[in-house]
Amino acid sequence: LSLVTQIINEKWEKIELYTSITKVLIIESIDLCLKIGHCKFEGKLYSQVEGVAMGSPLSPIVAKLVIAKSSFRA
Repeated sequence: LSLVTQIINEKWEKIELYTSITKVLIIESIDLCLKIGHCKFEGKLYSQVEGVAMGSPLSPIVAKLVIAKSSFRA
């Protein structure tokens, strides 16, 4: 989440042109989505403790943000 938050803060001037949602609400929403990843395997319920769950609608967005940030470092 810290990397996503950093990217949102760095790009906020461009992001805010496309939304009426506040930066705080966007960050809190992403945080919530990252914390609620659960799956069931062999009858046991597991929580996603790191990263973004596969199949989550947020997965491709987070991946694109991280890849974009990484490509600027190279």
